[in-house]
Amino acid sequence: MQHNRDADSGQDFDDMLRVCWPHQDCSSCLKQGSCGWCPESSTCVPNTSNIQIFAPVFNNKMCPLSSERWEFRTRPFGCHVSTITVFTCIVSVFATVVMLASLAGLNKLRPKVQAKWNGRPTGCWKVWKYYEPGWWKILIPRLVDINGDDESTRPLLENRV
Repeated sequence: MQHNRDADSGQDFDDMLRVCWPHQDCSSCLKQGSCGWCPESSTCVPNTSNIQIFAPVFNNKMCPLSSERWEFRTRPFGCHVSTITVFTCIVSVFATVVMLASLAGLNKLRPKVQAKWNGRPTGCWKVWKYYEPGWWKILIPRLVDINGDDESTRPLLENRV
C-alpha cells in the first residue's frame, strides 16, 4: 500500500484513487479537489502535487500512458489547457520580455553607435569603385552618357554632323 499523503486533505493515495478513478470525463474529474485528467487514456488520476499543473514535472508516471504525460489537465485551468500549453505560454512570455529588453538595450546604444558612424572618415567605405562583377555583369543595367567623351560609353548609332 502506498502512503503518499495529500498536503491539503490528509487523504491516503488509495482513498484519493477511489475518489478520482470512477470519473469518465474531464469536467467531472476536475470538480474533485485533487484529481487530474489524462486525455488520451481518459482517466482521472489523483494529483498530490502542490502546483497541480506542474505535476508531470515531478512525477513522470502521472498518467497511465507515458505519451500523455505533458497533456495532463488540472484545476484551475480546466479541460482545455494542458501542462505543455502552460509551459509554452511561460516560455513565450519570457522570450518576449527578453526580446523587448534586448531592443531597449540596443536603443540605448544607438546614439553611441551613431556618433561613431558619423565621425568616421568619408572614404573608408568606397569599395564599390573597385568592385568587378562576374558573369552577372550583363544583368546590371547601366546608364549611357550621350555627351561623354569616352568612346567606350558612347552609343554606336549616333548622328554625327
